Order: sequence, then C-alpha cells, then structure tokens
Amino acid sequence: MGQIVELYQLKTFVTVADEGHLTRAAERLNTSQPAISAHIKALESELGIVLFDRTPKGMRLTTHGEMLKEKAEKILKASDELKFTAETIKDVLTGDVRLGLHTEARLLKIAEILSAFQRNYPSITVNFQQKMSWQAPPEIIAGNLDAAFVYSKPDDDKIAVHRLDEVQLLVVAPLAWQERLTDARVEDLTLFPWVWTDKYCPLYQAAHKIFAEIGREPVKAVIVDQESAIYKLVTAGVGLSLMPESKAKEAAEAGELYITEIPAPKIDLSLIYLKSREQDPMISAIFEIINLVWQSPSLLDRRDDCSTELV
Repeated sequence: MGQIVELYQLKTFVTVADEGHLTRAAERLNTSQPAISAHIKALESELGIVLFDRTPKGMRLTTHGEMLKEKAEKILKASDELKFTAETIKDVLTGDVRLGLHTEARLLKIAEILSAFQRNYPSITVNFQQKMSWQAPPEIIAGNLDAAFVYSKPDDDKIAVHRLDEVQLLVVAPLAWQERLTDARVEDLTLFPWVWTDKYCPLYQAAHKIFAEIGREPVKAVIVDQESAIYKLVTAGVGLSLMPESKAKEAAEAGELYITEIPAPKIDLSLIYLKSREQDPMISAIFEIINLVWQSPSLLDRRDDCSTELV
C-alpha cells in the first residue's frame, strides 16, 4: 500500500454500505455522487480489494467488504472517542452547537436555551437550523446537526431519543366556520375540507388515527409539510387541521381561528441525537442545558459561579 487510508474514505465506505446506494450516501454526507464514487474507488485501489458489487438496484457489499465494514466502523468510533477525550481535557468547552428546530422557537423555549448556554458555556456558539421532524434524523446521522427537536420517534437504532414533553393536539378550523362546527361530532369532520400533511409529518399519523377510528376519510383540500403552512391555510379559510395546543390557543385568543371540541391525540416532543456520541462533551452540554430549561428552569442559576437569573 503506497498511501494512507483516510478517515473520510472509511466514512464514505460505511455510509454507502449502510445506504446501499451512491445517491443516498451522497445526500447523507452532503456531497456529490462523483465524489462518493471517487472515494470508494480510491479506497478499493489502496486496499487492493473490491468492496462492492455494482448492481442495477445499488451497491452491495462483497464478502471482503462485509469483513472490512466492521473494522472500518471500529476505526471511526475510535477516532470519535479520541476527539471526545481531547475535548474533555480542555479547560473550556468551545465550538459550535447545531440544533434542529421543527417548530416555532418560542414553543421550544429557545430564548431560555440560548441564555442558558451563554451563562454556562460562554465559549460555545449555538447555531439553530429549521428542520422538520422527518428531516432531522438523516441530518444528525450525516453529522450536519448535533441534536434536534422532533415530534416523531425516529425508526433508526442509530438515534437516541430523549422525551421532553407530551403535546396535546387540537382540531382547529377557520373562524368563519365556528357556528357550523359547534357541537360537531368526529363523523362531521368528513363534511369539511382539511389542510392535510405529508405522510412524513408526525401530524399525519395523528390525523389518520382520528379518521381510522370512524372508518372514513376526509376531503383533503391541500397537502403541506410545514407547520407554519398549516397555520396560514387554516386562518385563510382553506380547511380544518391539527395544531399543537399552545399555538392553537394563542391564535384563537387573537381571533384568527376556531378550536373545535373534537378530541384529538397527543404526541411526544423529544430531543434526538446520535447514540454513538453519548459520551461527547458537546452532546453532554446540550443535554444538560435542555434538561435544565425543560425540567427545572430555576436550577439554571445554581451552576457553580453562575448566579444571574435567566430572563
């Protein structure tokens, strides 16, 4: 072997093996498909081994590839642990925290979280990124986010889920429909158009559950994948939808929509992050701050020499 195997090549190798497809691997790694192909070819050339069989359905590990994948994963894990250990022996934890937000910052207590970071970890810069619940897991796996708020529980064993709260959903309607919906039953909801959500949205499963119980489907006036779009379309008179209780009550008090009496399910609000990073000091810092803000805000001013009240 004339060259050194690079960590980025091993990361590409493992990602392609997990995805079984160059395009999906490129999306996860936030790079191009030609770059992914080049990494794999260079690694195969350096090792002198064919790692994948190229098939019409994608990339399939060879027998040798399967044997080396486990080794590559161990090397990458050891590299992460080395970086984590280096962070722990520093006097001050520094760097950037990238948090995914799936709904309004106010509802997630982002102002309090930012203030807590500034007081407890002044050398950390917090970077908030808008990501829907279904978008966050692949971004975390690809290393583009450190953690994210979500409503849904990701179906991926690489992701750790920390439940923060239970959110009550409400069935909301345009304000002009209030009289027609007074004393309405679940069955009556099928008589009205709905602002429906994309199947990847957590609100989809909640809405689907309502209608599955009565064995009927609503009229879907429009399908969206953004919570903000639901609010705009309901208040514009397009149709009914589901909305988190705090947002719905705020809009109702402002005279922007009507909250029906129809029972609606609850969904979990959680913080997710990569399981393999559980010992990462940055993840520990995020976890500490989120827990303090969400569970015991009054504890924020008890941390060592931090005595200023959170505003």
